[in-house]
Amino acid sequence: TRPPLPLGCKFQPSDGQLVLFYLFNKISGTPAPFLDDFVRTENLYGNKEPWQIWRQFGGHDLEDGEDLYFFTHLKKKSVNSSRIDRRVGTGTWQGEDVGKAVVSRNSRKKIGSKKRFRYEKDKSPHNGCWIMHEYSLNPSLLPQNLQSSDLVLCRIRKNVGKENKRRMENEESQSRSYKCLKKK
Repeated sequence: TRPPLPLGCKFQPSDGQLVLFYLFNKISGTPAPFLDDFVRTENLYGNKEPWQIWRQFGGHDLEDGEDLYFFTHLKKKSVNSSRIDRRVGTGTWQGEDVGKAVVSRNSRKKIGSKKRFRYEKDKSPHNGCWIMHEYSLNPSLLPQNLQSSDLVLCRIRKNVGKENKRRMENEESQSRSYKCLKKK
């Protein structure tokens, strides 16, 4: 688990902070305070389901509106492919957009991109219940010794609407089943 924050504080970095401070420092190997305490390294495109990752890294201890953050490596569908394999556990991370530019507040230049994904598995009670934002660094900002990087930073959250929250918490504690908002 991560170290406790002082009362009244939450770990909610901006998109720009995630890209320039956390992801850039991790890729470049620059030590940064709290880097590995709040952004863990985990394979998000592997055999574990999103809810298993959530439980393993203390998601159940988070307050409303808090997310989990991870560094993960992208996996290509094949050696020569440019397409990314986004399978996770028995489901997949389904893209919801083509990505949005993350710009620096100071220079207004593009520092990275952000893509949104939703967990999908037909007939699963978890279908649509997990959201992942994937942040990548603008290649022009990579250190000179790196031509490219497959390392990205991901934010995972439960996709829970306020009207379903109480019912979901009750069902989760009794049967570990999930109800959530699904994109229409």
